[in-house]
Amino acid sequence: MNHDLILKNLAKHIVLDNEETTHFISLLTYKEVPKKTYLLTENQACKNLSYVHCGALHSYCLHKNGKESTIMFAGTDWRLTDMYCFFFSGGSRPEYSLYKKMPAGRTRRSDL
Repeated sequence: MNHDLILKNLAKHIVLDNEETTHFISLLTYKEVPKKTYLLTENQACKNLSYVHCGALHSYCLHKNGKESTIMFAGTDWRLTDMYCFFFSGGSRPEYSLYKKMPAGRTRRSDL
């Protein structure tokens, strides 16, 4: 797996030395998932931060009447998670589904 895209994205925010870069890469898990796969469903514990290597993710919440409200679309070179749930270990509120088939890099909260 080529990590250039995520490292370039990260470099926009912080500077890592070689040791830190190696450690960061060791935390990543590459997973290619098919279209219409749910990465996170309502009330599921959010343990991953997803990075879109290519393709797109659709984040939305379902209302009790079944209506979908889009929270955001995350395209190539974006990150997506339920941040509150990720940091405070609660159940998630929105659902994240794949908008297109895409490979995604993920980092587990327990590794940070």
